[in-house]
Amino acid sequence: MKTDITLINKHEKIIIDAKYYRETMSLNYDKEKIKSNNLYQLFSYLLNQEDNSERNNLATGILLYPTIEKEYDLHYRYKSHDIQIKTLNLNSSWQNISRRLNQIIGHSD
Repeated sequence: MKTDITLINKHEKIIIDAKYYRETMSLNYDKEKIKSNNLYQLFSYLLNQEDNSERNNLATGILLYPTIEKEYDLHYRYKSHDIQIKTLNLNSSWQNISRRLNQIIGHSD
């Protein structure tokens, strides 16, 4: 399995799956839902890389979408993994895009 982006340092691992759809969420009975196929793919990445290391067993998974109509900054937990759904406004200056990407991965400028 090949992830879109994997960031690794000595203590942590972040797996990012970048998506692009007309709508970030799907509607089900007038309720917004995360696209289940995207979540399953991210879960597969996280579960298949688990081993005996704390870094891999606690890896963070991020679904990253371009901002379409509204921003999303959602957080969930699946087993020992933090799961995040984030949006990025690509109609912005590269400085703002860089700032947002650093914010998404938990690093400040």
